[in-house]
Amino acid sequence: MPDDPKLTRVERLTLINQFQILETIASNPDDAKSYALKQEVLREGYEILYESEAFIGIENSMSSEDCREVWNTMDMFDAIGLSLPQGSPLKNHRHSRFSGYDGNNEPDFMAFAKFTFERLERFQNMPKKVADPWNSHCRMRGVYGRMLSEWQKVPDADRFSMSRDQVKAILDAARHPDAD
Repeated sequence: MPDDPKLTRVERLTLINQFQILETIASNPDDAKSYALKQEVLREGYEILYESEAFIGIENSMSSEDCREVWNTMDMFDAIGLSLPQGSPLKNHRHSRFSGYDGNNEPDFMAFAKFTFERLERFQNMPKKVADPWNSHCRMRGVYGRMLSEWQKVPDADRFSMSRDQVKAILDAARHPDAD
């Protein structure tokens, strides 16, 4: 577990006040009880309980670099889909469509991809393996990273109208270099 978060007294007071307001306006008695508990944890400074009680439901942040990696990956799959003509055998390649990220090992990436697609409504035409492709059930960042390295060799102006050979090179890069 990461180090327990440290809060200044001013930060604690601010959060206590916010939770007090929420407790007052809560329509559900269980919610009011939860807000009262959060206040007590913060008031007493029980740092070990910040994560499990006071900050429950608040996720750790995802770096801009990691977010860009997800967007670049989705952009790449969008480009692959736009570059392959109907009937191309490469459309059936195992890695020609976005497969998501591993929910057990890459949950932040999976959640951000889903958020980007569903809430930001970006990459709506990106080819996906299935209608709800967010959880691949296997690690994908390595695969996508190899594909992205190859895609980044394509000049920016050509990325959304790649040749068959350029797309094939990207798809071939998905294969692990140690695979037979």
